[in-house]
Formats: sequence, C-alpha cells, structure tokens
Amino acid sequence: MNKMFIAVALAIVMLSGCVLDKFQSEALLTSSIMPAKDTDITLSQCDHSGSNMLVVCSNAGVMALNNVPADMSGRNANVSANSSAGDKLGVSFSSVAGGCVQDNITGLMWEVKTIDGGLHDMNKTYTNFDSTTAAQKHDFASGALSNPAQAEIDAPSNSVGFKNRVNAQGLCGFNDWRLPTADELQSIVDYSVASPKSTIDARWFPYTRSNYYWSGSPVMGDSDYAWNVDFYNGSVIDGFRNFSAFVRLVRAGQPHISNRYTASVDGQEITDNQTKLIWRRCAEGMVYSRGICKGKARRFTIEAALQLAATQASSTGIAWRLPNIRELASIVDRSRIRPAIDLEAFRPRQPARWFWSASYPDKSWGVDFHHGVVRSGSRAGSGSVRLVRTGQ
Repeated sequence: MNKMFIAVALAIVMLSGCVLDKFQSEALLTSSIMPAKDTDITLSQCDHSGSNMLVVCSNAGVMALNNVPADMSGRNANVSANSSAGDKLGVSFSSVAGGCVQDNITGLMWEVKTIDGGLHDMNKTYTNFDSTTAAQKHDFASGALSNPAQAEIDAPSNSVGFKNRVNAQGLCGFNDWRLPTADELQSIVDYSVASPKSTIDARWFPYTRSNYYWSGSPVMGDSDYAWNVDFYNGSVIDGFRNFSAFVRLVRAGQPHISNRYTASVDGQEITDNQTKLIWRRCAEGMVYSRGICKGKARRFTIEAALQLAATQASSTGIAWRLPNIRELASIVDRSRIRPAIDLEAFRPRQPARWFWSASYPDKSWGVDFHHGVVRSGSRAGSGSVRLVRTGQ
C-alpha cells in the first residue's frame, strides 16, 4: 500500500470600487464548513533565516525572517478561550463516554481506535468504494475502470461497510457516523509532531498509525480516486479507492454557512465568513481590476515570501502575513480543479500552482492549487503567495 500511495503522491508533485458582493460556496462533501484551527506547532518550533534548524520563536533569526510567525498568530491562539496544554494554543478536546473524542473548536466528534482486535482496532484497513454508479474500481493490469457492486460497498473490508457496522453498534450512543471530509480529517493533524511518530495528539487519539486514512471526499474528474490524509507527516493527497487504508469515523460538525465569502467595497480583499480570515483577492504580483485578477503571479523562495509579508505589513500598516498551512488549506475547493479555489470569490485567472504557507514543522509546507494537494516542499523551491490577516 505505501509504495502505491507514494507513487501517487510523486505523480501529483510532477504534475475598482463596488458594492459589497457575497458569494456562496458549494455545500459539497469536498468543502470545509469548519472554523480555522491552529497547526499545533509550538513556541519552540520556528524556522529562521538561512537555516533548516527549528528554534524558539523569540530567536533573533526568526524575528529577522518574520516578526509574526503565522503558526503563533492563528485566530484560535487565544489563551482566554482555548486550552494551552503544552503551549498548543487553539486546541481543545474532551472525552466522550463510549470511546470517542469531541473537538470543541470544530464541533466534530471522532472515533477513537483500540488495540483489542475488535471493530475499532487500529490495524484494520479498508478499500473506499461508495457508489455503484461510478467507475471506482481500477484494474491495474489493464487500466480499465468498472463500477463496484453493492456487495463490495457493503463488505466489512470496505469503508462504507465499516461505517454501517459502527452505526448499527451505536458508537457512543450515536448512529450517524460517516467518513470525514479531507478538510475535517486534516483538522486533527498535529503539525508539531515529527515523523515517524503519528502526526496527531496521542493524548486524545491513541493507537493511530503513521499512515494513510481515507476521507469521504472524491477527487474531481477521477472517479477511481478519493482524498486521504497521511498521518506520517500531515499531507493531504489522493489515492486509488482500490487500496486498503485506515479509517477514522466522524459525526456532527458546524452548520453550513450559505454565504461563505464577502468582498470588500473596493474588491481587493475577500473575507471568509467561515474562518473570519481576510485574504488578498489576488496572488502577489497580480492586481484586481474590473472583476478579474490581472498581471502575472510572482514566484518567491520561502524566505522571500516571509520577508514580503513583513514588508507589506510594515508599509501598509495592516497586519498582512503568510498563512499557516491550515489557514491556506481552508480555501481549497476540491470540487474544482486548475485551480482548486472558488473563482466566484477569488476571481478568474488565479494560478493553479504551489503556494507557500508559513508553517515549517520539519520542511516548508504549502498547497498545490492545481487540484488541492497539501504537502511539504523544498526551501530552495519557488512558489506563489497569497497574504492573509486575521479578522474579527
């Protein structure tokens, strides 16, 4: 399984003033409907100028590179409102009787795995077929696609069959368990944990494999693929539904926001009403004019991107910064490709390419907006930039 998923991941890598406008995002399984969470990166895990070493965030080299480390300034990093155990601000979980965990920020309730060989055992893996009307089975010998039978979907070794068994059991007193979306699953990644440990808070999610976990999010244009999250490092990539991977079920969540995005009066900024983050509408190097982003998006190294954000904040007096990886991933729209972003909100001509985040748990992280992959990249590489600031 691992070699196949890695092959897939490598293939992906190659691969004027106006009135207030409101834009409604599609309420699809691929869309996030959660408030933004912090990355869990701690006050001792900042990168600094000219080095790959992680140091305390007050270090002079860190401040020279970026005086507002984005992983320390997310909207949930509020001591008065959130737990700060282990200086991980923006994290708040609680136990639920029966073997579940409640995320008090997103409102999601999660299954907790076991090591007893039973239904919830951490070592059990599943295929991910969910429709008899879609060509989700991939024959690797011939390359042919075919539709799964209902019996294959309901099989105990398939994700839907597992979900049905858990709902019949009534885990923690509920019968509405489901596969999480890719966004929901990424929300429990703990980016402060270095591989090969599982990138998750083991205090709340013990018995987690450092491996791939299925989401219920389909891949746009590829019926035989679905999105998954790799808890070896926190990346979000796609994989063949035929493959066996792990599953962690979820239930509940936040109500859907019908009008997710609101443009500023001059059209230069866009507010995400879900996360309360305010984004520059165009990538750096482009200018919003007459309903579109004009010009060419510039490319930066990660250090140049961080310094650009600091310069913009200083010159404008507005607290612009490079987003952390969870913030940047929150505007991915996986119901779209090339680019995987809401063009009603962010407007046409957005580049479908790699964008930097400020997160650096072990490598520099970013999002490929070609179709929504979240992964780490080389500091020597180049990427585009979309600046963000924290709203109310």
